[in-house]
Amino acid sequence: MKNRRQRHISHQEVDSEGSWAISYGDMVTLLLTFFIIFFTTDKFEMQKSLKLDVLAKQAKMSRDIASVVDQAMFPDKKLQDEVHGRVYQDGQRVIIEFSGVSFFRSGQTELTKQAKASLQKFYDVYAPHMGQYSLGIRSFTDTRKIPHNKYRFQDNLELSALRSISVMRFFQKAGVPLSNMKLSGNGELKLSENDLENIPASDRKPSSVHDLARTAVLVIEPRGDK
Repeated sequence: MKNRRQRHISHQEVDSEGSWAISYGDMVTLLLTFFIIFFTTDKFEMQKSLKLDVLAKQAKMSRDIASVVDQAMFPDKKLQDEVHGRVYQDGQRVIIEFSGVSFFRSGQTELTKQAKASLQKFYDVYAPHMGQYSLGIRSFTDTRKIPHNKYRFQDNLELSALRSISVMRFFQKAGVPLSNMKLSGNGELKLSENDLENIPASDRKPSSVHDLARTAVLVIEPRGDK
C-alpha cells in the first residue's frame, strides 16, 4: 500500500494545444470522478471553488477506476432516477449517457433546450483536455418508422446520422475542432428493461419511452495522432 502511494508521475508537460500531459490512467480517473460528482449533484449547485486541480488530486488517491465507480456512482435507485446520467469505462474509452434527456423531438434534428444545457455542461469539463482526447458522438432514433411522404429522411438510420451532425455542430460552435470529433448514426434504439426501470412508473407510457430513445451518447478516448 505504501509503495503504491509513493508511485507518482515524475514530471508533466504541456502539449501544443494547452492540454495536460498526464498519464491515461489519471486522466480517465479524473474524468470519471468529475462526472460522478456532476451527475450526483445535478440538482445542487457545485461549489464555485471546486477546481479541476482538486479533482486531479482526488483522482490520484485511487488508481482503481472500478472502485471509484462502485463506491461513488449512484449509491441508490432514487439518486439514479434524479440525476438521469450514467458514466462507464470501456477499455480506453469513457462513455457518457444522458439517459433521462430527450435530445430531439419526433422526426426532428434540432437539439432540444434540455439537450443543449446538458451538452454545455459536458463541454465545460471536456474543453481543457480536448487536445489529447477525441470525442465520439453516437445518435439514435426511436423505433417508429419514418413516413416517406412527411419527412425528408429516407429512414431512421439517415435521421440518426443527421442528429449526430447537430450535436457535432453544437460542439464546433463551442470551440471543438471538427478534426477532434467522430460521429455515427446508429439508427433505432430499443430501450432495455434496465432503461425502462429508470422511467417513473407514472410516466412509463409509449410517448415517454420514445422521447428517451431520441438521444445521443458521447465517447471520450485518446487521440490516435498523439
